[in-house]
Amino acid sequence: MSEPQKTRIDLNFLDLPSVFQNLADNRRTGVLRVASGNRVRGVRFENGSIRMVIDPGERGAFLGDALVRTRHLTHEHLAELKGSVDPTRPFGRQLVAMGVVSEAQLSEAYTFLITERICDVFFWKDPECELHVGEPSAEWTGGDFDWKASVGAQRVVFEAVRRQDETTEIEERIPSWSDIPVPATDETFDNSMVTGLLELCGEFHDVEGILERAQMSRFEALKEISELIVVRKVRFLGVDELVDLAQNIGERCPDLPVEERALKLIRIYERAEELAYDGDDLDLRLATAYEAADKNEEASERYLRIGRALIGKGEGAEALDVLRQASRLTVLDLEGRKLHVEAHLIVGNHDQAATIAGTIIEDLHTDGRPDEAYAYARRMRETVPRSDVIIRLLAELELERGETIQAIVEFDELAAIYFDKQNYQRAAEIYHRILTLDEENIEAYFRMASALQRMGKLEEAVQRYKMLADMLSSSELRDTINWQFLIRIYEKIVEIEKDNIIAREWLADTYIKRNNLDRALHHLQAVVDVLRGRPQHDSLKTALRKILGLQALDFEARELLAEILKSRGEKAEAITEYVALAWVAMTEGDGEVAQTALASAARLDPLSPEVHQGLARYHDKLGNRLAAAQNYRDVGNLHKAAGRMTEAEIAYRQALKFDDRHYFWLLEMAEAATHAGAIDDALRFYQEFAVTAADRRDLGALRIACETARSIGGGNAAWADSMLAQASAWVGE
Repeated sequence: MSEPQKTRIDLNFLDLPSVFQNLADNRRTGVLRVASGNRVRGVRFENGSIRMVIDPGERGAFLGDALVRTRHLTHEHLAELKGSVDPTRPFGRQLVAMGVVSEAQLSEAYTFLITERICDVFFWKDPECELHVGEPSAEWTGGDFDWKASVGAQRVVFEAVRRQDETTEIEERIPSWSDIPVPATDETFDNSMVTGLLELCGEFHDVEGILERAQMSRFEALKEISELIVVRKVRFLGVDELVDLAQNIGERCPDLPVEERALKLIRIYERAEELAYDGDDLDLRLATAYEAADKNEEASERYLRIGRALIGKGEGAEALDVLRQASRLTVLDLEGRKLHVEAHLIVGNHDQAATIAGTIIEDLHTDGRPDEAYAYARRMRETVPRSDVIIRLLAELELERGETIQAIVEFDELAAIYFDKQNYQRAAEIYHRILTLDEENIEAYFRMASALQRMGKLEEAVQRYKMLADMLSSSELRDTINWQFLIRIYEKIVEIEKDNIIAREWLADTYIKRNNLDRALHHLQAVVDVLRGRPQHDSLKTALRKILGLQALDFEARELLAEILKSRGEKAEAITEYVALAWVAMTEGDGEVAQTALASAARLDPLSPEVHQGLARYHDKLGNRLAAAQNYRDVGNLHKAAGRMTEAEIAYRQALKFDDRHYFWLLEMAEAATHAGAIDDALRFYQEFAVTAADRRDLGALRIACETARSIGGGNAAWADSMLAQASAWVGE
């Protein structure tokens, strides 16, 4: 575009009529540039007269229409001419050369065009005026506009002011140019212009359509329609008639081209909407018409309105259908996508709803609207509580807002969802993210190790579990340790490493302390199973002893312990276990096991007091009193030989319970005590022996006990003299 004139004069201090009057009175030459919003128009003045009105870049687009409105051409003739003239040459000059119109008629058309266009400017809102002095630049010249008319400015201003004055009254009669006027009578008129308007009314054109087709100025046509309404020759279709016309447009207007029909339907339905038509299908009809007219934005907006209403009724499937229509036509904005989310939620498509909602949250954040993104994410979190998409975005937004603890809570939930879906890789990644935010998050350590375990990364999983166990067992945490959690860790370790003795021993001890004996026995037995072939391993012996401490009647554990002790050369302990096994077996009535156990013990050490005591108890259980007594005497003899006098005495007394004939052990005990220098113990045994002998009238034994006691005890054996005297009396008898 070429530069306009260099001299410009701002005329905005004058109102529009004064601007035109000033330029005319001062016989100015130049282009008056009038602008309002995006509209620009140039009025060419020469010595105060108006020569032409031009829109920038225009080349005669309105000349044909001006010739029709001045009744020098018909619409049909104009259409034919446009197909036969050279589009590169001025249209008006070609018509003059062809003899279609005269120069006077062409000037009349230009005068008409100038008047209409300037009157139009007077209806613009807040126009701004600037005079470009001098010859016009290229944007205000060329084409048909080189044929100049000459119109007095005062005349045009008077016409514009007149139209302004009459417009208020006309608008009261014609509320909308989208209304469709139709003849209210069959009466004919001599006035051809009025007849032409009535004919156009009979073709179901709206006011705008009639103004476009009328062979007169638009304002005059509007004024005539207004007058026809006043005299009741024309009426407007009511709202129901408008809808009926639209529904039967093919029959009423059969010659309408498809695109023009769509535009007509749009105007009809829009006017019906303005008139408060209450039909439920109006939005759908308008959407269809917009789509047919390639007005995709408008069509999409109507589909969205329908979708919004259907969602309000809870009709999700139907809403999705129309929302898909909208998205097919245009890229939906955030609100449109939110409607998609709501519809998917209604029909239960939670995954699709969450996916769309996720893109909305991201776009809000990208657009610099983090608060809206957060609010929507919170809402969707409540609506679709198990959506990994929504939880992930919400967690990131929480972090951005500085709410780290809440973010960790969300991340933990997200990882749990991945875990449930068996997506252990993603779960591990999220737990790693949590640990970057909170390196002491015990639960995250545990679950990360568990995820690694499920992924088959067992070595790494065990390493994680052990690190966590060490951390929990550290001195800093020992007083506040969550034992149940630590138990879970060690259970995980043995789940992976079934032969991990240390972990199983820890678990067994911990379960024992917490009285969970079944779990304790489970792990102790696992230790035994692992080490069964390694008898020298101390943990095997320890585990078996703990098992027996929990269930003393476990024959298999006790026998295995005895065998292991024997193989380790720990003979005394082995004998103890064999004897204990025998006693347990006897208690349970299994004599065969008891006999075998005692035999095994005897083979280890036939001179073991413990073995003979076990045999004594065995025979006692079977009712073999004499055999039991003999074994107890054997126990006593063995203890006595080893100098264990107390143990020997106990064993002898046990034997005496089963066989009271054998009391000479008392004499043996007395002699042993004397030999050991334990005179008091020797006197006690001698006295008891003497009393027993007296009871049995064994005077020889009595005399030996009393005399020996008197010889070693002196005054401490006064009882001996008394008993000897008593024995002498028995002899006299």
